[in-house]
Order: sequence, then C-alpha cells, then structure tokens
Amino acid sequence: MHPYSFPIPKLTAALIVGILASEFVVPNINVMCLILGFIFLLSLLFHYKKSIYNGLIVSCLLLLLFVVLGAFGAQLHHPKTHKNHYSYFLKKDNTDTLVLCITEEMNPTAFNNRYKAKVLQINQQKSKGIILVQTPKDTAIAAYKTDDLLYIKTKIQAINSPQNPHVFSYKKYLERKGIYHLITIDSQGGSLTKKGRKSIKGMASMARNFLDNKIDKLTLNSTAQAFLKAFYLGKRSEIPEDIKVNYKNSGVLHILALSGLHVGILLKILELLLFPISRTRNGKKLRSVMIIIILWAFAFITGLSPSIVRSVTMFSCFALASGLNRQRNSINTLSISAFVMLIIHPNYVFDVGFQFSYGAVLGILVIKPILDHFWRAKHFIIKPIITLLNVSIAAQIGILPLSLYYFHQFPGLFFLANLLIIPTLTLCLWLGFFMIIFEGLKINEWLVYVFEHLIQLMNSCTKFVADLEFFLFKNITFDLYMLMLLYLIIVFFFYTSQRKHSKIYSYWALLFYCFNCMSYLLLNLILNKNL
Repeated sequence: MHPYSFPIPKLTAALIVGILASEFVVPNINVMCLILGFIFLLSLLFHYKKSIYNGLIVSCLLLLLFVVLGAFGAQLHHPKTHKNHYSYFLKKDNTDTLVLCITEEMNPTAFNNRYKAKVLQINQQKSKGIILVQTPKDTAIAAYKTDDLLYIKTKIQAINSPQNPHVFSYKKYLERKGIYHLITIDSQGGSLTKKGRKSIKGMASMARNFLDNKIDKLTLNSTAQAFLKAFYLGKRSEIPEDIKVNYKNSGVLHILALSGLHVGILLKILELLLFPISRTRNGKKLRSVMIIIILWAFAFITGLSPSIVRSVTMFSCFALASGLNRQRNSINTLSISAFVMLIIHPNYVFDVGFQFSYGAVLGILVIKPILDHFWRAKHFIIKPIITLLNVSIAAQIGILPLSLYYFHQFPGLFFLANLLIIPTLTLCLWLGFFMIIFEGLKINEWLVYVFEHLIQLMNSCTKFVADLEFFLFKNITFDLYMLMLLYLIIVFFFYTSQRKHSKIYSYWALLFYCFNCMSYLLLNLILNKNL
C-alpha cells in the first residue's frame, strides 16, 4: 500500500489542524460538543445511504470531525478553562499565600535554578494550575526535589514578553506548557518546605538522582562525565559551551539531548540481544513485550522527562507492530503514536522536540526507501555506510524546514558529521551502560579509558566539521509561511518522483517558483528596512 493512502495519517493530520486552529480561533466548548454530535450523526446518515458520492462525503465529514475533535481537545486541556485555576484567585497588587508541590526539576539558567510546581492552594482556596519557581544560585536555599511541598507568601509575577516581536518568545513557550506566572524565592522569602507524598514522577526523579550519583562516582574526566549525563539523563548543562556550539554547527546537536535517536539505538540493541527469543513459538510477541518493558524502565530511570516519554511511546508502538508482524504499516504506527500523544497532551504539537522527533522519523520512513531505490550498494563493507548516509539525508530532509525556521542555519556537512558520530555514539551508549553496571570493579578502568577517548574523538570530529565554516549557512531568513511552503514542496517532490504524470511536475514547479518569489520579496523588504 502506498504511504499516502493510509487512513490513520490523514486523521492524525486533521487532528493536528484542529489543534493549530484553536490557537487562532477560541470556540466555546459547548458549541463544539454540539458540532461534534451533529457531524457524527450526519456521517452515520450518509454511511448507510450507499453511493459513490456518499462515500466521499463521509470521508470529508470524518476529516472534519477530527479537525473539530482536535480543537475541542486543545480547549479542554487549556488550563484556564477550569474554573478553579489559580489565576482567578490572585490578589491585585498584593502578595498571595501559596501551597505548591514541585513536579519537575527544569534545566537551570546561568543565574537561577528552576522548577515546575503544581498549585494546590492559593489564599486558602483549593486550586489548580502550574507555576514556574526559580531560586537564585547565589542564595543558601537548598535544591528542591520532586514532590516537595512549599508554603510561601509572595508576589506572583507575570512572565515578560520579548521586546523584539520577531525573536523567540519564552512567554509563549511557557504558556503552551500551561505556565503563565512565576515566583522567585530567595533566602529572605520566608518559605517553608516539607516532604510530600511520593508520586510516580517523584520515584522516577529519585531513580534519576541515583543514576546521577553513580555517574559522579566514576573516575571520568569532567567532559566525559558531562557527556555520559547528557546521554543517559538528558543533562547537558555541564558540557562546555564551545563544544555545544561545535555540535550545533556540525548538525549533530541532537545527540546531546536524550531523545528519539538514543531510544532508537537502544531499540535496535535490544532487538539484536533478544533475537534468539524470536525463534521460539510466539517468540516475536514475547520479545516485543520485553522490549517495551525495558524501554519504559529506561524512561523511568532517566526521570520520565517529556522528551523521553514521547520517544519511548513512539518506539513502543514500533516494537508492538514488529511483534504483530505489522512492519509494512510503519507510517500507520507512527501516526497512531502521535495520535495517542496528542489526545493526551494536545500542546505537544507546539513542542520543538516533538516536531523534530516525528519529522525525522517520518522522513526516514517516507524518503529513505526512495533514496535506497536510487542509491544502493551491494558490497558488505560499503552497504552500511550507504544505509547510514541515506538515513541521515532522509532525516535531515524531514526536519530541514524546522531547522531553518527555528535556528535560521543549515549545516552543509551534516551527512559527514552523522557518518562519523552516530557509530561512535552507539559504542558510547554500550560502554556507558557497562561502566555504570561495573562501577568500582577493575574492568571499569579499561571501559573508562576507551569511553574518554571516544568522547575525545567525537569532539575532534565535530570541531573539524564545524571549522569548515564555508559549508555552514547562517542567518537564513525563514518565516512560518516559508516553513509550510517548503514542506509542501518536499511532499510534492517525493510524491511526483514515483509518478509519471507531467501535470504534477508543473505543480511542483509552481510551488518552487512561489517559494523563490516569497524569499526574494522578503529579502528586499529586509534590505529596504536596513537602508
């Protein structure tokens, strides 16, 4: 079956359209309930009246139903739709009395430690909502832990918008995560901290801290230790800034974030290790169940961060599909995982990590087979190199518009960096696992020695690629309209590459022409402003 003929991706796309539409139009929830019921009944009516036109009408109504469902879910999950949201009980120009529960330790900034906290009570009123808590690093306040309860009287601050309307808005980023205010706690704030009841996230945070302490005990140099924490805990704040810049400029910054790449490599390792089980009766199903359990155990140990939960959910669907012999429906499997996650958290669609993860995997599933058809090697030595190149190119094409939109740059030698780094990363993940297991044993000294040299090799490779500045295209002007248009061009290009109809190629040419015209007009506008 052709990938574009799958029904589930279309329904997932319709759901995403509805969620995006809710950003611009804020419909009433009761009205949307009536619309959902009306469209559903109308679909049933046309379904039972069988005709060729009714089938088309039912398909359109079904897509419309999922568009409305997406908007409905987005509004339903919007924090301020709940009447007991803390923002309705704030005192104007005064201090508020709060009872908070720490739910997540966020990445610190240069000056502050930051935490996500759930509001349990405000001004003696039970309430809901999430608030950002920050503590200056130069104070004597001990670091908070997940599930800590805070009793504090303070003034709640609004999060400031950026002064330049064209730069990244941290305020909008937090609002999409349901955070609208922040509080700053210093040593003079008079806060009281108590231990709360342990939650699943709290236990996961304890497991993460335990793993963090295990890594600290290893006799690694500071750089190698920082990389090991990035690989297994997603903590890259300890990696030197110049090294992070090299990884960014060479197009492999994603390996420093605990995300889909690491979970994908872990999935392949587990499939290889558990392959003998698949040769037994019902072995494939048993292997899939074991892989899913191990993946979620890995997510738990690493702290159940949103990025790792998304990735594990996605690859759990692939593992389940493999056990049920549904490998040919990979795009369906990817769409199902995205659908489930967006039903639970509609705002994931605005998350950069979500967009990059699914964009890269979709690029691999759709574009890689086309590249394999045109560029294939039969020699057993060259074959894995060509396969890795095809995967890198397909993933990069899948996220190319996103990279230009968010980072305004494009690393021209990304394929070379990926070819050098990904095999080394796989070895590092293996070594890191055994170093943590054999911590304190004599054999660990050899593992540490090899790991440190592999990290040094990775850093040298990325520095070599990053220093070739001629192949790094920076300061590319790219807005939302160009993002959508470039994705349309990519879809049309690869769709027409498997078709022989010349008429479709004319549509591709028209889209390409529109993209160039828009780029030209925008460039002229910027030049005129500067002049």
